Amino acid sequence: MKWKWLKGAITTIAALVLVICAGKYLDAEIVADETLPATTSGLAQTSSQPAADVTSVSAETTTTEIQVTVNNPVVKKGYVKKKPSLKWKKNKKITGYEIWISRKKNGKYKKAVTTKKNHYSLNKLKKGSVYYVKVLAFRKVNKTIYKSKKKTAPVKVLTNVKFKKSTSVFAGTIVLNWNTSKNVSGYSIQYSANKKFKNAKTVKIQEKSTGSTTIEGLKQNKTYYVRIRTYKGSGKNKIYSLWSAGKSVKAAGASLIVNGDYKNTGGFFNNSVFIGDSVLQGFQIYVNSKGSGYLDDTKVLGVVSYSLVAATQKNSKYHPLYKGKHIPPEDYVKAIGAQKVFLSFGINDIHNTGSPSYVYGKYKELIHNIKRVNPGVQIYILSTTPPMKGSEDYVNYAKRIRELNNLMIKYCDSTDCEYIDIASYLQTSDGYLRRDLCSDNFVHQTIPAYAIWDKVLRTYAWYYNQ
Repeated sequence: MKWKWLKGAITTIAALVLVICAGKYLDAEIVADETLPATTSGLAQTSSQPAADVTSVSAETTTTEIQVTVNNPVVKKGYVKKKPSLKWKKNKKITGYEIWISRKKNGKYKKAVTTKKNHYSLNKLKKGSVYYVKVLAFRKVNKTIYKSKKKTAPVKVLTNVKFKKSTSVFAGTIVLNWNTSKNVSGYSIQYSANKKFKNAKTVKIQEKSTGSTTIEGLKQNKTYYVRIRTYKGSGKNKIYSLWSAGKSVKAAGASLIVNGDYKNTGGFFNNSVFIGDSVLQGFQIYVNSKGSGYLDDTKVLGVVSYSLVAATQKNSKYHPLYKGKHIPPEDYVKAIGAQKVFLSFGINDIHNTGSPSYVYGKYKELIHNIKRVNPGVQIYILSTTPPMKGSEDYVNYAKRIRELNNLMIKYCDSTDCEYIDIASYLQTSDGYLRRDLCSDNFVHQTIPAYAIWDKVLRTYAWYYNQ
C-alpha cells in the first residue's frame, strides 16, 4: 500500500511538472477547470486586443486547458531590397505567415505563399493591377500548428510597372519608356539630380496607353535619377502604387549632335512648312542654297520683323504670300495642304513686349488658330534662340527668352505639340548665343549656326523614325 501510494504521488507530481513546463514553453496561460470533460479540445480567446485572434487546445488531461495566443502583425506597405512590398514587425514567437490575395476586397482569397520572413514582395503579381492582401500568422509547437482565427484586414495594393529603355539623344533631354497597363488610370514620374530624390520634380501622365515621355530643360552631361508609380481612380478614391527603385539616366551634351553626322530624314519633312521671323529667314536662305529636294523639299518662310502679335492678326503685311496676297498662317497651311507646321517665333515679341507670359498667350492663340482651320495638323515649336553676350540689353533679353522657352516646354508636355530645342546647341554655358555663330553681334546667325540647325532637325527626324 505504501509503495502504491508513493508511486501515485510521484506520477501526479510528474504530470503537474510537465503541464507547468509546457505552459512556460508556449508562453501560454494555464487555467485549471475541473468542469471540462476528458475529451475537451475547444477554442478560447484570451487576448483583449481587437487585432489578436486566439486558437486554443486542451491538454490531454481532465483538469487543465493550454491556451496558445497567435497575434497577427500590423501590415504596412514599404520597400524591401528596393522592391515594392508588404512588411510587418517580426515576432519571435510566430513561426511563419500565410499570404492571401484577391482581386476584389470581398472576393475569394487564395493563399499565395507561406513565408518565415516579415515581408512579401509584390513583384510577382500582374503589373499595374489592384490587389487585396491579407496575412495570417501561425505558431508551430512540437508538431502542432496553431493559427490566428482570422486573417488581417485587407491591404489594398496597386502594383507598379517597369521602365524599359531610357535614352538621351538631345542636349539636356531624356526620353523614358515603360510598360503600360490597361488596369491603371495613369502614371507619375519623378526625376531629380539627387539619388534620394530631394527636390524632385513630378510629371503626370494621364493616359494609361501612353508609355513614354520626354523630359527637357535638364543640364547637359549630368546624371539624373528617375522613378515611376501607377495610380488608379480619381479624387479621394485615387490610390498609388509604391515608387519603383530609382534608375539613373545621363542627359546628353550638345556636342553629341554638333559633332555628329548628318542623319537621313526618312521623309519626315514631307508636306511640312516652317513659319517664323528673321532668324528663321536665315535658315530659309541656308536650305534654299542646298538646292531642290533638300530636307524633303520642305517650305521655309521666314519674314523680317514677323511676330506672334502680327501672326495672330487677320490682316498683316508680314503674313506669308500666297498667290499675290498676304494671308494668315492658318490659311496658308490649309492652302498648301501642310501636315506638319514648324513655328519659330519669339525674338521680336520678347524684345517689343518684354513679357514672356504675354508672348506665351499669343503663341497659344496662333496654335489654336492653325488647329481650328487645320484639324489633325501636327505642330512643332522651335525654341527661341538667345542674343549674344554684350548685345543690346542681353541679360534681361536672354532671361525672358529662357522663361518663354520653359513655358513652351510645359505647354508641349501638356498637349500634342512637340518642342524642338535648337537653342542649347548654339549657346554658351551661361546661356548666350556663341560669338562665332552670331552674324550681327545681336541675335542673327551665321551659316555654321544653320548647319547646326540642320543637324538638330535631322537628328530629330531620324530619332522619331526609329
